[in-house]
Amino acid sequence: MILSNYRKYIQSQITEFNQNITLEKVNNGLNRKLEELNPIHTLDYISKTYTGIWNKVEDIVINEKFSNSKWSNNIFLPFTYWLPITLDIKYPNWHKNYKEKYMPNWGIDFVSISAIGTWRYTKGIYKLDDEIANHFFIDDSDIKIPSKLLENQPEWSIYVDTRNLDISLDGERVVGFWSCIDCYPSSNQPYSNLKALSIIPLFSNRLGYMLSASIPLDENKFLSIEQSTNDLLNHIPKNFAVDDKRDSDDLKELICFKKKVTQILLFIIQPEPDITEHDQPVESTRANPYPKIIKGKYRLYEAKKPRYFNVGTQAGKNLKQAFATYKATGKKQAPHIRKAHWHGYWKGSKKLEKQEFFYKWIPPVLVNSYLEEEKN
Repeated sequence: MILSNYRKYIQSQITEFNQNITLEKVNNGLNRKLEELNPIHTLDYISKTYTGIWNKVEDIVINEKFSNSKWSNNIFLPFTYWLPITLDIKYPNWHKNYKEKYMPNWGIDFVSISAIGTWRYTKGIYKLDDEIANHFFIDDSDIKIPSKLLENQPEWSIYVDTRNLDISLDGERVVGFWSCIDCYPSSNQPYSNLKALSIIPLFSNRLGYMLSASIPLDENKFLSIEQSTNDLLNHIPKNFAVDDKRDSDDLKELICFKKKVTQILLFIIQPEPDITEHDQPVESTRANPYPKIIKGKYRLYEAKKPRYFNVGTQAGKNLKQAFATYKATGKKQAPHIRKAHWHGYWKGSKKLEKQEFFYKWIPPVLVNSYLEEEKN
């Protein structure tokens, strides 16, 4: 019944799909006076709007994921499960009398709830070091990588703070985004081995969501952002999400956004991460919890507080020192900077077919300065 109604929901024309959480609604709902949306208050708003949602989510996760392992370990709960959960809360009899108007409250869609709700259990917030932020992106090339690499993000869902970066979408500045590992439904199950990253952008005054911002993950293919975006748009019904832009200018902006998102995620998941927490190096940010037995029952708990990670700390220090050294020479002309770039390479035995692909970010270098060496 759930899958039948889910397919019916997907195929219907959803006219309210682009009505998202806004700063005004969050302030009114939480009795706040925020000047800009942030991930914590967005999560709080969902908790208040969907009373009892976390108990329902945790029951399914414990019974079907940890007890029976029905889907991949790097997926918390497939997004298709979240739709009936939200409908059960707002419209308890929805499955008996299906109507198109039955959709998550306030127009926030269930995929956004899935990514943000999954993040509730780890609350990792990642931010690129300020010193490298202005020199980080390579915009003039289409990165091609084994998409399986992106499955290695350290949490089921992470939040990336982009307030110090030049990232925009829909003509608005993106202040952050969630990246959640998920999977598509199969013909008879709400999960499958076909994976994707759900990317949920957060603007200063509203939550954004569009299906075309997702990044398909096919472990047998090299990922091209441009090609995968065009393929994805060809499979999304035009009336399904009214904010899925298809004209040339909007498509160009969307591809640019996804390229930047991909580069940030690749930097976070490097095998030797340059990440600190409270100014201390972090060897691993793996944080996915396992249920605890409390009074004979398995329980999952919300992360007590966010963890703030600075990404690219040492690279930032090196670049800052290079600029300081150059300035000390007394030269007045601006230094020549060799741009950052990505270096892909295979590692392992080709003969034994145990090779693994790595993609490393090579930081910018001040040419002819005291610190000129690149550390590969």
